[in-house]
Amino acid sequence: MNRIFDDQSQVRIYLESVSMTLIFLLKENQTLEIVSSEALVTETNNNPYNRHLQK
Repeated sequence: MNRIFDDQSQVRIYLESVSMTLIFLLKENQTLEIVSSEALVTETNNNPYNRHLQK
């Protein structure tokens, strides 16, 4: 989910960013539902980059 904040000079990162942007737009338009899990919350909370931590 944080790919859109990464360096966009690599094709793979750019395409992943575009994909995430599309997912966010679909969510905003209520076309899809985003779900979470305890595993995802744990992984996010263990991320060494503070700006990515859940509040």
